[in-house]
Amino acid sequence: MHPSRPTLFLTAGLPGAGKTTRARELVREHGILRLTPDEWMAPLFGDSDADGRRDILEGRMIWTAHEVLRSGASVVLDFGCWSPEERYAIRALAGLAGADFQLEYLRVPEAERRLRCDLRWQVAPETTFEMTSADHDRFEALCQPPSAAELSYDALPLPPVGFASWPAWARDRWPTLPVLDAPTDHLHAGARLADTLVGLTVDDAKERIVAAGFDPQLVSPEVDAVTADMRPNRVSVAYDASGRVLRAWPG
Repeated sequence: MHPSRPTLFLTAGLPGAGKTTRARELVREHGILRLTPDEWMAPLFGDSDADGRRDILEGRMIWTAHEVLRSGASVVLDFGCWSPEERYAIRALAGLAGADFQLEYLRVPEAERRLRCDLRWQVAPETTFEMTSADHDRFEALCQPPSAAELSYDALPLPPVGFASWPAWARDRWPTLPVLDAPTDHLHAGARLADTLVGLTVDDAKERIVAAGFDPQLVSPEVDAVTADMRPNRVSVAYDASGRVLRAWPG
């Protein structure tokens, strides 16, 4: 991670895996905001899902996290995020805010996980919901642990078919998430991203640009002029003969 950039920490995994415990550790380590939907759902709506209201809440929490990152501070999203698509989308939104991303995927032996859930329901029902064995079986079948490529932060894959970008997919998944990649916001995010690229290799800079949801324009040492049109979704980099970025700019 870049020492001068904020970080979005995402704790992910099944119920009882230790996500909130790890999120609290990150708060103590870094002195940052933690957003845990389970702690909001029951007080607001009486249960963990409440006819789809969890997606409504999570969308606003992701937006809040994005605003925190844009302010220069780090944040923890203590979500389940069982699918790689959800995790990739949140990673892309972190990049859009000019922030780093760190995935904390938690897992424990299945018997222990289920026991933890039962105990939590008995001692702190306001923070969770009752789960049957059938629920646990269903959760386990739905959860897709991150691959080695995802854990090593390889370049983001293309978004699912039908979506122009990962932020667009995220807005479909969490309907209360506003448009975060509007042109003006995108230019500001591109400028913040450009500031982090000088000195990187061209390949590393290109990977970071794509991961943040931008289109790279690479300007070689032999080129003394580039396209002058302004494109909010583009970040340009000029590099030297050794392949190191000399300067970078949005648009």
